[in-house]
Amino acid sequence: MLDKLKKIYPSLITYDQHLTHDKNYNWFTTNQNIIFGIHQKELEAKDKQLLEMFFHTYNTSLPLETPTEKLWLERIRGNNETQPKHPFRFIYFKLPNGQMSAVDFSEALHTLFDYKYPILWENDIEGVIIEEIPETSEAIDFEKIIDILMNDLSVNVRFFIGSLNEKSPSIQEKYENTIETGNTILNLTDHHVMRYMESFPYLLLAQLSEDKRIELSKTVLHSFIEDQEMLETLHNYFYYNLNISETAKNMYMHRNSIQYRIDKFIKETNINIHHFNEAVSVKLAMLAKTLS
Repeated sequence: MLDKLKKIYPSLITYDQHLTHDKNYNWFTTNQNIIFGIHQKELEAKDKQLLEMFFHTYNTSLPLETPTEKLWLERIRGNNETQPKHPFRFIYFKLPNGQMSAVDFSEALHTLFDYKYPILWENDIEGVIIEEIPETSEAIDFEKIIDILMNDLSVNVRFFIGSLNEKSPSIQEKYENTIETGNTILNLTDHHVMRYMESFPYLLLAQLSEDKRIELSKTVLHSFIEDQEMLETLHNYFYYNLNISETAKNMYMHRNSIQYRIDKFIKETNINIHHFNEAVSVKLAMLAKTLS
């Protein structure tokens, strides 16, 4: 294939990791993960469109793929039907633009673990970590990673953790859904780590019009809709699984003060947030207010 292309585009060269790549080249990769470039002077708009139909564009500022990453790319592109040996999950991540290069982020992440988890980059600031989890291993604790990266490297990275998958013929679909859902969720919330099972309320509320979200929040929250003190208390109460003692401890308040605020909310709204179903309604109303 490349021999035939070189007859059409004589400037065609393959990419070598020791090569100082020419910025005047447009780079592509084949399904067999062969990276090649063609000088821009030989490419008109129609040429680029045609090449992008048959090949994947390649960003030379990204790290070169490891053999394991190439294997996963082949699976995702449908060119390799082998299955992972262990259950796996895709973790979508996003970096602030210009805060850290892809190469530096990959190296920083790899220094945190004995095993170099595959990273598939979509562009300079977003990509997917692939985590295979043997029965004898524990899943990555991304809260700890966040602390290390933000404290030591000042990197404001954010993660969306996809669901755990057993062997599946739809690896490509799961990969694409993780990216789509992750991008949507991280645009809807300011949380640094969001898990698949936490994302459903956000996705459901995002389907509502803004008027409907405002109506929901006003109907449920009543006079407390702008009471930041009450909303913060409710947020923590839900976060700590309706546990007043844990809520008080983490808000550095007396237990009786938390109890007083919750009793006040229940009395004025007639919504008993000690009961799970009613607490869910209030949680959704608070999310609707945030999204609006």
